[in-house]
Amino acid sequence: MRSGWDDHSTVISTRTGPHSNHYHFDQGSFQVMTNGEELLTDPGIGTGGYYMNTEYLSYNTQSIAHNVLLVDHDPGSQIAAHFDNGIRSLSEWPTMSALFNGGSVDAVTASLATVYKGKLDGYERKLVYRKNGPIFLWDQVTARKGEMHVYDWLFHVPQMGQQRTCSYENNRFLLEQPKARLTMDIVYPSGLSASIRDRNGNTNSYLNYNSKTFSESFLTVSTVNALPATDLLAVIVPEPVTGAPLSPLPATESLSGAGWIGARFTRGNEEDIAYCRTGDDRQLPLNGIQTDARFLLLSKTAGAFTCFFEGKQLQTDNWHLVADKDLSLAATATAGSRQLEIETAVPAAVRVKINGRLSALRVNGAPAKTSVKDGWLTIPAAAGKTTVYYETK
Repeated sequence: MRSGWDDHSTVISTRTGPHSNHYHFDQGSFQVMTNGEELLTDPGIGTGGYYMNTEYLSYNTQSIAHNVLLVDHDPGSQIAAHFDNGIRSLSEWPTMSALFNGGSVDAVTASLATVYKGKLDGYERKLVYRKNGPIFLWDQVTARKGEMHVYDWLFHVPQMGQQRTCSYENNRFLLEQPKARLTMDIVYPSGLSASIRDRNGNTNSYLNYNSKTFSESFLTVSTVNALPATDLLAVIVPEPVTGAPLSPLPATESLSGAGWIGARFTRGNEEDIAYCRTGDDRQLPLNGIQTDARFLLLSKTAGAFTCFFEGKQLQTDNWHLVADKDLSLAATATAGSRQLEIETAVPAAVRVKINGRLSALRVNGAPAKTSVKDGWLTIPAAAGKTTVYYETK
């Protein structure tokens, strides 16, 4: 996932899939870089590589060294899901259950429960990135039936000259580096415990490692009590430092309602509202919005409105969309024009309510002819990616 291809762009990488030689126990881990500056990091192979780094097996490969979920404070929370059973290995490993790469929004969902030593019946991690805006991190965790666990979330960041460059206060994590900064607000759940630990060559650090080890700090936020299930929702904002005055720190507000949690992000003239459906009733309105989406993002920037949802239907002040299959869809509205990006596993029909007269239509970049009936434009979407652009008068 990335905002662009220039030197100032934000790049987000994540890792999910089968285990193999030299792999780490880092399923679901993700990293963030902006303006060439590493913000959320991965330990890699460490100083000296595989064979000279004496901490490679004890630290670099372990879950605690990555931006992952730990269960019951276990630094080795993950295992290789399928190494103990050749039959299960044909089908059981963490998977990317949904992937969307668009012009305005990128999103990925990973199913990760299989590597957690039989302690979890379900664990999904979703990352949704509005280009040049916030990253929404949503974790849904369910313990094995009849069990309860404590959950820890880790976030690793670099230091400068073996000095800590991050802080955590009032549910906000702030990292400031020479070429970029990162803010992260934990908006759900409330009441988490938090600590920052330093890993460097300083004898006063939490762990006394020699100076050959790379320097880092890592934030741990944890549930205070053992729980049968929980969600985590965080808003992560990477920003380049380019010499111009930085924008004021963003503001984030926690939202919640029956069967959903959410967050409102504001920065200057930008506003993003994310809704995450936690209940099974997909017909419950999200704060008055009619949708069956499990995840919904509504964004407003200068001159444009963008939405992203995963589901079949959405009705807001700016959009009325109905599909006959579950799909992922990003839509951007500007004065007189609309653009849709549709990702579906199977062929689907998408209907869009049109205000005014259709004056131009392109599907996958080519002019297209279709009829508008009773104010609805119907778009056939093939399996895979379909892009639609239209104008109205």
